[in-house]
Amino acid sequence: GGLLKIVQRTNPFTILPEGHSIRGICMEGSFPYIVGSNTNILPTLALTYKFSYSVPTHFTQDEKGHWWIGSINEILLEYIPESKAQKEYLFKEAKVKFYYPFYNHTANALWIGTNRGLFIFDRVTEEFQPIPLDISPFDVDIRQIYENEEGIWIVSNKGLSLLTKKTGQLLEHYDRNNQLPYHNLNYLYEDKEGSFWIATKGGGLLKWNRQTNSIQQFQQEDGLSNNVLYAIYEDDYNNLWLPSNYGLMSFDKIT
Repeated sequence: GGLLKIVQRTNPFTILPEGHSIRGICMEGSFPYIVGSNTNILPTLALTYKFSYSVPTHFTQDEKGHWWIGSINEILLEYIPESKAQKEYLFKEAKVKFYYPFYNHTANALWIGTNRGLFIFDRVTEEFQPIPLDISPFDVDIRQIYENEEGIWIVSNKGLSLLTKKTGQLLEHYDRNNQLPYHNLNYLYEDKEGSFWIATKGGGLLKWNRQTNSIQQFQQEDGLSNNVLYAIYEDDYNNLWLPSNYGLMSFDKIT
C-alpha cells in the first residue's frame, strides 16, 4: 500500500475567550485589550472585568487611570480600578449610544463619539456638551476618533472631520464634496509613510496619499470580498488585515 508520512499540525489560532461575542480590540499604548459581550475588558487571559451592561464597544483611560467604556446600551460607564467602583451615566436624550469614548490629553477632556454626534463629558457636572462639526449633529454616527500631529480626526458616516486638540475647533471636513470618493466611513489607519487607509461602509478601501494628495479606491471589482469593511490592522510584512461583511482579508500594500 505504499509509504505514508503523517504530520501532526497544531491549530495556529487561539480563541480568546471562547464562546463570547468580541466587539473590538482596543490599544492602550502597545498593549491590546479585548472588549465584548460578557467579557468586557480582557487585558490578559487571567484577568477579566465584567460590568453590569451587556455589550461594550470601546474604552479609554483618563489622567487618573479611570476607564471610560462606551456601549451600545445607551450607557457610559466609568470604572475606577483602585476601588473597583463602577458608575453609569445616561444622556438626557433617548437613544444616544456612547460608541467611542476618547480622552483628549491636550485639553484634559473626555470626548464621546455617539450615534448622535460628538460631545464633551464634563466629569464635574456630569453633563454632555455638543462639539459642532458643521454638519447636522443628529445625523452623525461617530465610528472612530484618531489623533495625530495635525489634530484629532473624527471618522463618521458623514466623512472625516479634523479638529484642533485644544478647543475642538473644526479645521476641515472631507466628504464626497471635498476630496473623498465615498463618505460613509468606519475606520481610519495611518501607516508609517503617512498614508491614510480608510475602511468604508459600502465603498471598499480608500488609500489617501497625503504627500501627493491622491486617493485610490479598492472595491469588489478589484478583489475585495465585500465593500463593507470595519477596521484596518497592519502586520510586520506590509499586509493590511480587513474584517468585512464577508470574511477577513489580507491586503498587500506593496502590490
